[in-house]
Amino acid sequence: MSDGELIDQVRLFPLLYDKSNIFYKDHLAITNAWDTIAMILNSTAQECQRRWAILRARYNAERKKYTPAGSGGDTPTCTYFEAMSFLSDFVVQRRSKGNMAPTQKATSS
Repeated sequence: MSDGELIDQVRLFPLLYDKSNIFYKDHLAITNAWDTIAMILNSTAQECQRRWAILRARYNAERKKYTPAGSGGDTPTCTYFEAMSFLSDFVVQRRSKGNMAPTQKATSS
């Protein structure tokens, strides 16, 4: 199983990544989707899920630091960044919270 083939197969099953899909929380449909993908790729459903989780995490990390071309930022280094760009409509960046207390501005009196 190649990563590219896995990405292509997952793209065909929106219920695996689109939270607005009516089958997104249907465990039976999800299991069937992974079983179908595994059969097509001659692998196991568990291996496909494990590999997809790694690819998705790498894509999300790369997307977080990616700056669009022309803005002086780095270009993505993730091999399958473009192939996984279909996820961009479904990935929402959360606001990060630091563990530092907010600072108050000093006022001069």
